[in-house]
Amino acid sequence: MRHEANGTEAGGPKITADWSVAAVTDERLHQLHTHWLALCGGRRMPSRGEFDPVHVPRPLLPHINLVDVMDPLDFRFRLVGTHWHDFVGQEVRGKLIGEVFPPGFCAEVREHWGDAVAQTAPKSGRGPLWIDERDYIRWQGVVLPLSAAGGNTVMALLVGAVFLRGNDAS
Repeated sequence: MRHEANGTEAGGPKITADWSVAAVTDERLHQLHTHWLALCGGRRMPSRGEFDPVHVPRPLLPHINLVDVMDPLDFRFRLVGTHWHDFVGQEVRGKLIGEVFPPGFCAEVREHWGDAVAQTAPKSGRGPLWIDERDYIRWQGVVLPLSAAGGNTVMALLVGAVFLRGNDAS
C-alpha cells in the first residue's frame, strides 16, 4: 500500500469522518465524549483550562492525546497517551502533524481537524493505520475542541484514539 500525496490511494481517502460521535463503535471513545460533554456544561465547548487529565477516568488515559492548535492552522502534539506509542511505535510529543504523518494522510488529518476547529464541534473518524508495514491495524478516533478561557476560539483538541489489530477492528 502506498500513500499518495493527495491523501488518497486507489481505494480513495484513508479517513472516513463523521460529525456524529455515534459513528464510532469503541465504548472508551464514547466515555471520553461524555466526559467532554460534562465539561461543556451546556456551552459549545469547554475551555482548555477546564480539562485536567487527573479527572479523566483512568482506563481512558492511555487513549488521550492533547493537540495544540497553531496559527497559521497547524497542529502540534502536546500530550500523547501510551496506547499511541504501543501501536504506532513512535514518540510524537512536541511534533507537528507534518512530522508524524505521511503527506497525503497529513493533509486529510489537517482537513478534518481543521473542520473541527472551524465548526467548534466534535468530529469522529476511522481508517487503516498510515504506516504501510502496519496497515493491518485500524484506528477510531474522536476530536473534541477546547477553547481559550471563556472564548469561542479553539486553542486545543482533545483527541481520543483507539488502535485495533485485524479481527479486533470493527
